[in-house]
Amino acid sequence: MAESRYLRYPDLHRDLLTFVADDDVWLAPADGGRAWRISADRTQAAGPRLSADASLVAWTSWRDGLPEIYLASTDGSGATRVSYWSNAATRLRGWSPGGDLLATTAAGQPFQHYTWAYQIPVTDGQGRFAELRRLPYGPVGDVAMDGSAVALLTSNYQDPAFWKRYRGGTSGRLWVAQPGADASGAQPGFRRLLADLAGQFASPMLVSGRLAFISDFEGTGNVYSCALDGTDLRRHTDHDGMYARNASSDGTRIVYQNAGEIWTIADLSADGQPARLEVSLGSPASGRATRLMSAADHLDGLCCDATGQASAVQVRGTVHWLTHREGPARALSVIGGPVARLPRVLGDTDQVIWVVEADGADALEIAPAEGTAPGDPPRRLAAGEIGWVGDLAAAPNGTVVAAAARDGRLLLVDIASGQVTELARSDNGPVSDLAFAPDSAWLAWSQPGGGDLRQLRLARVADRQVTDITDGRFVDTDPAFTADGLYLAFLSKRTFDPVYDAHMFDLSFPYGSRPYLLTLAAGTPSPFGPLVGGRPVGSAKDDDEDKAEDEHKAEDAGDASADGQAGEATAAGNTGDGKAKDGKAKDGKAGAGKESAKAKPVVIDTDGLGARIVQVPVPESKYSSLSAVEGGLVWLRQPLTGNLGESGARLDEDQPRPALEYFAIKRTKCTELADEVDWFDASGDGTRLVIRDHGQLLVVPANR
Repeated sequence: MAESRYLRYPDLHRDLLTFVADDDVWLAPADGGRAWRISADRTQAAGPRLSADASLVAWTSWRDGLPEIYLASTDGSGATRVSYWSNAATRLRGWSPGGDLLATTAAGQPFQHYTWAYQIPVTDGQGRFAELRRLPYGPVGDVAMDGSAVALLTSNYQDPAFWKRYRGGTSGRLWVAQPGADASGAQPGFRRLLADLAGQFASPMLVSGRLAFISDFEGTGNVYSCALDGTDLRRHTDHDGMYARNASSDGTRIVYQNAGEIWTIADLSADGQPARLEVSLGSPASGRATRLMSAADHLDGLCCDATGQASAVQVRGTVHWLTHREGPARALSVIGGPVARLPRVLGDTDQVIWVVEADGADALEIAPAEGTAPGDPPRRLAAGEIGWVGDLAAAPNGTVVAAAARDGRLLLVDIASGQVTELARSDNGPVSDLAFAPDSAWLAWSQPGGGDLRQLRLARVADRQVTDITDGRFVDTDPAFTADGLYLAFLSKRTFDPVYDAHMFDLSFPYGSRPYLLTLAAGTPSPFGPLVGGRPVGSAKDDDEDKAEDEHKAEDAGDASADGQAGEATAAGNTGDGKAKDGKAKDGKAGAGKESAKAKPVVIDTDGLGARIVQVPVPESKYSSLSAVEGGLVWLRQPLTGNLGESGARLDEDQPRPALEYFAIKRTKCTELADEVDWFDASGDGTRLVIRDHGQLLVVPANR
C-alpha cells in the first residue's frame, strides 16, 4: 500500500535533512532514506532550520497556542521554547552566521504585516530570549545572511502558491546589501534587485555568492538565482502547475518542496538539475497508535434538513446523517474513501449530496439519508465536469444543484440526468453565497468585481436568463429569498458614516454593513414604508404574541439544551453503526411524517430591481451569515474587537463571538436569540436553527 504523506518545509545541513510531516518535525539523512521524529506535539509546526553544524534544530510551533520558536538537539533531547512574543505573525527564518536564531514577528507593531527581524542568541544549546536584538532593517517578510551579505524580502504577505500569478503591489521585493557594504554593524546600504520582473518572490537565499529565490514571473513558482547585482538570472527548476515552495539552503545546496515531495539542487551551475529525495517516514509504536477522533471537535460543516429533524454533517472528510433527538448517526460516505465535503440536503427528497475528489477533479455523490445498502456505493455524477467546487447549493425541490467552481464558473447540475450546464462565469474569482428561491425557479448569488467589491446577480433556472440585481459599486453578499417569496434580503457594505480615531487625527469606517431588502414584484410595497391608511396600532393579538414569546423562552431553553445534548452525544459517539446509545432507533428521515406543500411561484419583475432596495431598520454594524427563516431573517452580528486581542476585560479572555439575531419583517422587530455563538444553519422550512456553540450543537426555534 502506498505511503500517505505530505512533506513540507525542508532544510538541510551537513548530512542531515529536516522537514515537517504529520504536524511534527522530522530528521532524515541528507540524501534521503528513513526519517525519524524529533517532535511529537501533534500540533501545527512550520519552518524547521538546522544549525550550521547540524547539532541543533529550531522551528515554529503552535504548541502553546500562538506560534513561538522552539529549539532542540538533533540527538533527540526535548524541545525548549525560546521566544515569548505571543504574536500570530511570529516565524523562524533561519540562523545567522554567528549561530543566532533569525526570526520575524509583528510583536509591538500596530499591524500584523509589520514584521521585523530579530536575532535570538543561542549559547550551549539554549536560546537567550532576554538578549534578543531587533535588526535595523525595518519591516521585512524574510531575511537571509551569510558571512558577507544580507538579503531581505519586503512587502510579501502571502505564499505565492496561495496567490498564484498575483501581480499587485504586495508581490514582494528583493533587496541585497552588497558584500562589505557596512562592516560597522550599522544598517547596510541595500539595493533592490529584479524590480522589472512582474511576479511574486519568496524564500530568499544566499548561495555560493548568488541570490537564489522562488518566483512565478513565468507562470509557475520555480527556483531562480542571480548575481548579487541582479544580473545573470538563471532558472534551476522546471515545475509546471505545482509550485516550488519553502526553499532553504546550507550555502551550497538548495532544498525545497513540490506537491508534498522534497527536491534538492546540488549547486547553482547552469547545467545543474534538481533531484527528488526518496524519504520514508518511520515512527515508534506510540506515533502510529490509533487515536479516537471526537466528531464534536472536528465538525467541519452542516446542512439542516427541511424540517429541523436531522442534519447532514461533515466530519474530517466524511459525511454523516445526524438525527437531532435520540436517533442514530449514519455514515453516508465511506470512511477511508475519497474526501467528502460540502454536504447538502436535497430539499425534502430524503437524499444528501456532497462533493468528493475523483481523478484529479471534483465530482458529486448522492445517497439516501438512511444510507446505502452494504456494498452499494453512492451514486456519482458530474465527474470531470465541474472542476474544483468552492460552494454548493441544492434547490428546495431537490431536482437541481448549483455549483460554484473555483475557476469562476457557476454550474447547474441536473440530479436526474447528471447534465451540467454553465449558467454564468466570473473573471475576477469564484462566485459565492448561492441561494435558490422557494419555488426553485430562480437562483441568486454574489459575484466578485474589481478589488473587494461584489455584486448580486439573479438567474431564471429554466431559460438561464441572468439579471444584475446590484451594480457592483459596493460589497453585496449573502442573498436570501424570504419564505413567502416576496423579497430578496442581502447584506451590503454601503453605509459611509466615518468615526474619529481615539488616538490619532483620522477617520475610519469600522462598521459599514447593514441588511437590505428588495421587493421582487414591482407591485409589492416595501414592508418598511408608510401605508396610505397608516400602520395599525398595537392589537391584542400583538400583545399575546409578545407574551407568548416571553413564556416560550424558558421552555425552549430546556428543549434546546436537551436537543443539543442528544445531538452532540450522537455526533461524538455514533459514526455509522446505526445504533443509538440508548437502544432506540428513530427513522431520522428528512421531513418524515410531514407532507411538504408545493411552493407558490415566485414573481420577479427584473426591470428596476436595484431601485427597489430598502434598508432594514437595524443599526449599522458588522453583519454576516444572513438567512431567511419563517416570518423574517436571522444573521450574526459581529462585535468590534481589536487586532491584538487586548480590548477584552482580561488579557486571557477569549475573543468575543458574534450574537445571533432574528428580525421579524412584519413587525419590524429585532430580537437577540443568543448572545454568543460560533455559527448556525437554518432548516429548509425556516422553523428551526442548528447552532454551534463551543462544541455543542443546539436546536432552537428560529424566531424566538
